[in-house]
Amino acid sequence: MPTNSVKGYDVFSDVLKELKASDDSIRELVLSAPNQPVEKIVEKYNAADVFLFTSRKGSEGSPTVVKEAVAMGLPVVSVDVGDVAEITREVTPSQVVAFAEPWGTPAAREALVKSLADAVTEVLDTKSRSNGREACGWLDSPHGSPNGSSRSTGRWSVESGR
Repeated sequence: MPTNSVKGYDVFSDVLKELKASDDSIRELVLSAPNQPVEKIVEKYNAADVFLFTSRKGSEGSPTVVKEAVAMGLPVVSVDVGDVAEITREVTPSQVVAFAEPWGTPAAREALVKSLADAVTEVLDTKSRSNGREACGWLDSPHGSPNGSSRSTGRWSVESGR
């Protein structure tokens, strides 16, 4: 289990729990692992059906892992952090979910988990990869970001038997 609390694994786990309540084929696929060869990460991106990104509000700049998912044609469902909305603006299917307000309350957290679970379900229902590579020509630029920045992040995604 990932231990960096800024990455929101607790929210990810609660979204996964909600998804599994209505679809027992849903399962977690952890993309990152210590000393993992790049080839294994590519295999995992290819095996996943959607990338769920749950970092804490105000904790990200330009998440590399979201750009990787987009480049791999993996649909993204993310909280609205950093430049994720800009990165995924033309990527379909993908969704960015705003943090419920007032953030930090149990009700806001519960609303966020429900919104993320609903967004993942909608994306999974399309049964398709994203148009990420085609929609984001800037991925081929030397900076790999619409705003030229780069940062590393935690990595989790969701697989379904759909």
